[in-house]
Amino acid sequence: MRKKSRSFEPPVELNSIWLEGTVLGEPTDVSDRERPACRFEVATSRWHLQEQDLSVFTVEVREPQLAACRKQLTKGRGVRIIGRLHQNRWKDLSGNSHTELQIVGELVQTRPLFAATE
Repeated sequence: MRKKSRSFEPPVELNSIWLEGTVLGEPTDVSDRERPACRFEVATSRWHLQEQDLSVFTVEVREPQLAACRKQLTKGRGVRIIGRLHQNRWKDLSGNSHTELQIVGELVQTRPLFAATE
């Protein structure tokens, strides 16, 4: 007869996202005392049933990808992001609840830049 284990193992939970799109603007610094970070927006589009579906996502990046993002990300640059979703919740001074969903970029890869042809 097999003995039951009494230790508790939580279920495996997955929070992972893979996103490819176009950077909409220069990264902005959102560093605080404990964590240096930057944020930028990425636009993605796809066609579904002959309609274009455009979405814009906020991405936050921390070390070790931070320096490369500050240096390489410019408006219009193609980018691939592998990361996770993060939800911020807060109440404003009036007591109204707010939520914000963002992507925390753990790996950021840029697409190559090509010289303009004449």
